[in-house]
Amino acid sequence: MTNKINQQVSSQSTDLIETQKLTLSFGQKKPLFDEMNLNIQEGSFQFLMGPSGAGKSTLLKMLYLDQLPDKGTLRAFGMNVSNLSMDQRALLRRKIGVVFQDFRLIENLTVLENVSLPLKVQGVHNKQREEEAMELLEWVRLKDKFHSYPAQMSGGQQQRVAIARAVIARPKLLLADEPTGNVDDDVAMRLIYLFEQLHKSGATIVVATHNHALSTAFPYDEMMIHEGKIKVLQKNEGG
Repeated sequence: MTNKINQQVSSQSTDLIETQKLTLSFGQKKPLFDEMNLNIQEGSFQFLMGPSGAGKSTLLKMLYLDQLPDKGTLRAFGMNVSNLSMDQRALLRRKIGVVFQDFRLIENLTVLENVSLPLKVQGVHNKQREEEAMELLEWVRLKDKFHSYPAQMSGGQQQRVAIARAVIARPKLLLADEPTGNVDDDVAMRLIYLFEQLHKSGATIVVATHNHALSTAFPYDEMMIHEGKIKVLQKNEGG
């Protein structure tokens, strides 16, 4: 698994995501994001922190180009997202892998078919995508479930399937919304290690979590959302 992920070419140190005075209110008097300025460097690994209701999931939705700001600028991959058509945003999303809180697995597809779906969209032939999907399923400890359907699995198992699907195409940007919320500590550490392998290959990683113990166990910066603003808590990244 890690050999294939590490085939990705390392990226340069430039801003992959940039917001300037980004404001989003959903029609409320007090905006959720109030002139938020944010820079996410290409090839970085960030934890996104904040209390419940602070807007972690909404910010990830914006980074996934699925929510536009009311005011301000959101730039992704060097482009002003507000100037792009829906089709152009859809093309950019092919560079992004997402782990949603509600998993969003396709119920009538098997685990193997769900995980390999991004490669199918890319036109990868059947044998190769099955091999890569099985390798990832082994990594997330679900190889014996490859013929199962999502409804036959627990929430934690579905979460691991969603993570395998998100990383299989080796995206340039991975957004993970509470990816360890339904798994035990041992599996949680293993999943973050999987994200680390993708990161070492040059991908940019943003992991939203309320688990402070998990974020402090790794040397990556924390982005803290508080009262509509964001503050970066820098750490000394090892290695």
